Amino acid sequence: MTPFQNVHHVCIAVEDIDRAMAFYEAVGIGPWHDYPPLAGFTDLDVPDVEGFQKLVYKWTMVGDLQLQLVEPGNDGTPQRDFLETHGPGVYHLGFVVDDADRGQREAEALGLRASARGRRTNGSGFTYFDTRSQAGVTLENRQSPPGEEPRASQPDWAPFRNPHHICLAVSDIERTAGFYESVGIGPWQPLPRMHDLTELAGPAPDAFHDLTYRWTTIGDLQLQLVQPGAGRTPQGDFLAAHGEGVFHMGFVVDSVDDAEAEAGERGLDVILRGRRADGTGFSYFDTYDAAGVTLQVRKAAAPGGRPA
Repeated sequence: MTPFQNVHHVCIAVEDIDRAMAFYEAVGIGPWHDYPPLAGFTDLDVPDVEGFQKLVYKWTMVGDLQLQLVEPGNDGTPQRDFLETHGPGVYHLGFVVDDADRGQREAEALGLRASARGRRTNGSGFTYFDTRSQAGVTLENRQSPPGEEPRASQPDWAPFRNPHHICLAVSDIERTAGFYESVGIGPWQPLPRMHDLTELAGPAPDAFHDLTYRWTTIGDLQLQLVQPGAGRTPQGDFLAAHGEGVFHMGFVVDSVDDAEAEAGERGLDVILRGRRADGTGFSYFDTYDAAGVTLQVRKAAAPGGRPA
């Protein structure tokens, strides 16, 4: 049994949480809310308790996915260490479980080591696992407190309303996929190279076809792995600058062209785009520095579209 079946949230570590929230709200992701006080975790086993208490969290809903921002202080927390080593970016993926203690036991039975844990008096709480070197991201289990039923309230014009996938850039895709399968996330399938694209624009369009992809599903989301090839791509630039980790979040849209135009009106520049003859395809936006992740819109080929 794996405790990593249903993604609850994506947590992005940032240096300036107010600036990050302002950016997200400008592109239609918000409103943002305060996280419940961390003092509510009465059973706490973390590297730096004082540093943990100083973490500032905000959250919002994007479809059924919670998006979190965390701003650490200058204390010795794993979140601060991540920022110092990797820069802003996705610190962890949170998976919801019915019972936090049982989820921790199941993860440990799979060979994972807990790196931090916290419990409230009602038993809800979290456990972080030491997975970054193998998974490209920290994996977390969390048991939600009673009564938590948040709903998204994004504007209708927002192009980033319906999350489709989370994509991690890695240096050895077979090794990473093997690790994920060992903890119950898989099986992984190859994504055929998209030679049906009739339009492709980016730093080196030919290098796009040297990208190697694998994908699987976790709950209602798709998880992707991408390994860059020899040519220059945004994925390769990310890997060189930040190391392995979440490169982009993909959102499904009815029209990629309309979504790109809307994003352009909000000041977003395109760094990579591809289109098929029927108008389907993808656009990646230059959002990493402001958002801690690259935002992408996509629409699968019709009929019987494949992951993209």
